Amino acid sequence: MTTGVSILCERVFGQFLITEKPYCLINNAEKKELDWKNETFIELQPNVDYQLIVQYPYLGKGCGPVKFIVKLQPNEIQTYRYKTPLFVTSKGKITRLK
Repeated sequence: MTTGVSILCERVFGQFLITEKPYCLINNAEKKELDWKNETFIELQPNVDYQLIVQYPYLGKGCGPVKFIVKLQPNEIQTYRYKTPLFVTSKGKITRLK
């Protein structure tokens, strides 16, 4: 079994102008592209602290960032839902689902 996080990204109703895909920065070094309305699995090593930042590009910069820390046990998968903020200058919301 694998270890990692699964992230579901959702836009607030009416944000049809946000067309580019969201992404996750892992420890500010590695960038993983995510999908709108589909869970994306990111494999991570167990027993290591990871800082994850989920955001989306809009007008050339990262918007709606949300930062959180995960530390996983072997064979653990944590599932999160990211929601965009109402305004691009605000922070997004992350919720752990399981």
